[in-house]
Amino acid sequence: MISLADILPASLAALDVSPNNPNFVMPKSKRVVIFLVDGLGFQNLVSHQNLHPITAELIANSAQCSLPSTTPVSLATFGTAMNPGEHGFVGATMLLPETNSVFQPLKWETSPNPKSIQPNKTQFEIAEQRYIEVKRIGPAAYEHSGLTSAVLRGGEYLFAENLEDILQVTSKV
Repeated sequence: MISLADILPASLAALDVSPNNPNFVMPKSKRVVIFLVDGLGFQNLVSHQNLHPITAELIANSAQCSLPSTTPVSLATFGTAMNPGEHGFVGATMLLPETNSVFQPLKWETSPNPKSIQPNKTQFEIAEQRYIEVKRIGPAAYEHSGLTSAVLRGGEYLFAENLEDILQVTSKV
């Protein structure tokens, strides 16, 4: 199974702008679209694979999240192509040593500074440096959140609140 940390490097390699990722290789492409669904759960897909013909393909091409399997850890792993010990997101809550306070990345607005928590370049920033046009689509509320700014920064953020919005936005890209 593919690791979340392998998806974006493999996408860059598919666009011929990065060395091949030895863990996962995608066919050469002019465009890559990644549809990330948070909180669905692999076992839910397996349990309901008879509901739609595409489900078997989704199961075969699903990525395995890192541990622990929380949203902040998974998004950081996906966006940075690093594992939790490298990117620093290790759970749904974390202790910030400098303030000795418990920190919840899902409730993170602007403080502390996202780059102070995760200073490494994201894969989207790396793509931009290689002159790849990057579009990220998500709810407006997340555009400037601390978590987005820390682990998914780079490219243009387009707003979509539901599936209809996603289809409308992608038709213009």
